[in-house]
Amino acid sequence: MRALLLFVLIAATAHAQPVLRASATAFPPVGVSVDESHVLKSGFWPIVRADVSVVVVNTPPVPGEIVSPPDGTELVLDDLDLNAPLTVSWTAGADADGDALAYRWQLAPSADFGARALDEDAGAGTSITTTLAAILAATSDVPEGDTTTVYHRVVTTDGQASATSSARLVLVRLGNVAAEGGGPAELALHPPRPNPFGARATLAYALPAPGPVRLALLDVLGREVAVVVDADKAAGRHEVALDAAALPAGVYVVRLEAGTERLTRTVTRLR
Repeated sequence: MRALLLFVLIAATAHAQPVLRASATAFPPVGVSVDESHVLKSGFWPIVRADVSVVVVNTPPVPGEIVSPPDGTELVLDDLDLNAPLTVSWTAGADADGDALAYRWQLAPSADFGARALDEDAGAGTSITTTLAAILAATSDVPEGDTTTVYHRVVTTDGQASATSSARLVLVRLGNVAAEGGGPAELALHPPRPNPFGARATLAYALPAPGPVRLALLDVLGREVAVVVDADKAAGRHEVALDAAALPAGVYVVRLEAGTERLTRTVTRLR
């Protein structure tokens, strides 16, 4: 009888199928960290749980590069409309993660951009419009009749990381190109700056040859209200301050006389 019972038990065990049973107890068990991989056995099948930490790595963008104005462009600030638009444009940047890109345009007196004269937000666009007046204000220390170098670049950002383009240089010059012999090619009266102005303005003129010069301010009736220069001057570019603090607000005429030539420009005095 004992032999028969043993045979039945062995036979039943041989034909039994393994069953996966999930425990209803809380997971993980007490004393086991969720940061550890652990194994629970239910029946003949193991249950394995491993917690995985996912770290997202952001790839910095590839910056856009300035295409206009090109490297080495020379801006002559005199005899130009200082409020005329100047458009700076660049190529679109690229981002391996597909992030949206935004841009900033920067102007600085040195290539390391330690001190920025201009820093403009361009948003998602690939160009920005400034003016010669803004550049003149940023480079107000340009020596009279001389040329200075400034640098500009575009900064591309994806919201997490930024990348900068190569610095491009711009030559900023005050005054006309000198003719052979050291003087300008012709008599010139440059636009007063600023215009309109408050109490003071700067007047600049250029002489092709040495000689007597008279620079005066006239009201709208043609009457002289101030004489700024009345003397012999050397050939070349000259600059003088106009102090109009004692004059009422209004429109005035700046008149330059040299030899037989006469040039005029209008200027507005604000309160």
